[in-house]
Amino acid sequence: MIKVIKDLLFGEPSVSLTIVSLVLTAWLAALTQTDAMVPLWLAIASPASIALSGFYVARQKLNGGD
Repeated sequence: MIKVIKDLLFGEPSVSLTIVSLVLTAWLAALTQTDAMVPLWLAIASPASIALSGFYVARQKLNGGD
């Protein structure tokens, strides 16, 4: 738990990017379920944030992190 808090505040951006990507994905899903118009930036940013988060998690694993 302390590592998660430390990573969120000071370290790798993988935890904060994961939270951001979850929020963007939930927002995208909510818009598509209500048949609302999805902004182009959201349609691009949601999968891009997931990919960026995966990159940081993989880099953290390769560098010997938890």
